[in-house]
Amino acid sequence: MIFSSQIENLYYLWKRNNWMLDPRSYLGGFRTVEIHGPIFLVGNQGDGLTLLSRMLRRNRSVVSVTGNRNYWAGADEMANVYEPVLGPDLSGIRLRAPRHERLTPPRSWSYACNDLIDAYRRTEMHANETAARRLRHAIGLAVSRYGKGMPQPRFVDKSQVYTVKMSFIDRLLEGCGPYFILVTRNPYASIYRAATGSAGDMKRYAAYMSLDERMRVCMEHWLNSARCVEEDRHKVKNFMSVRFEDLLKSPRRVLMDICDFAGLEYSDDMIPQPHHRLPFGMKYRERWYPLRVDVNERYLKAVPDEYVEMIYRHCGRYAEAQGYMRPGKKGAG
Repeated sequence: MIFSSQIENLYYLWKRNNWMLDPRSYLGGFRTVEIHGPIFLVGNQGDGLTLLSRMLRRNRSVVSVTGNRNYWAGADEMANVYEPVLGPDLSGIRLRAPRHERLTPPRSWSYACNDLIDAYRRTEMHANETAARRLRHAIGLAVSRYGKGMPQPRFVDKSQVYTVKMSFIDRLLEGCGPYFILVTRNPYASIYRAATGSAGDMKRYAAYMSLDERMRVCMEHWLNSARCVEEDRHKVKNFMSVRFEDLLKSPRRVLMDICDFAGLEYSDDMIPQPHHRLPFGMKYRERWYPLRVDVNERYLKAVPDEYVEMIYRHCGRYAEAQGYMRPGKKGAG
């Protein structure tokens, strides 16, 4: 079993990185490939983007950085996979990360905290020809590799760092009609979940940061991300928001709404089914079938009242705007 798992992980890494062996990947020629309505899933790590990305990648017209519907569960974050050719403005999570003495990379729940947000935030005012060429080249690379035979391939990506760069991405892809889909999750569960170690950076920081400090960083990250989205959503042409909880409870309805918004053909086969065969070379195999509608309960039950108060005080306004109310006190009523 261990040997089989190692083989599967090697295959995952091969699918993730084999583009590096093609010299054309570094020359910029793919920027001339026609790009039709790329779809960017934005939001915080652990908030349901992987599930939605996999649903969309089962569509016959969709490609990602590692495959198409024949391999729909591989790596799907362009900012990480294509980091060597994107440049720091479009990546910066692992290899080209801004320096910080304590908040070391790779970053998942810290890049938008107060200490780092200015280093990562990009708006339409930062758009430039070099960044546009790099982004169009990277998307063109994926479309060329995995869109053969498709009349109009649609690129889907879920680089969470683009949550603080929506208007920047939109301007770089002017004329391509990009779509942005924000996936939200109850912050009273999500922030506590990340701070207690589900986020990879917070798990590392626990060696020298108290839980109070990690909670502070995660709250700052969540709030700054929400503020960036609120600022940018009115600047981009195609934006919608979905709640992870709604996707879990009513996957058919929510996915049909998403496909209608993005101009994709809907199919029931995009929804997790018990007969689906999971691709070889897949991480997080539990993030498919069955859908777990109670994913927040363990965190909402465990989060101390003082942390609920902290989250409400710092993030309550934006949480309520997303439809998330403050939980009641433990043992109350």
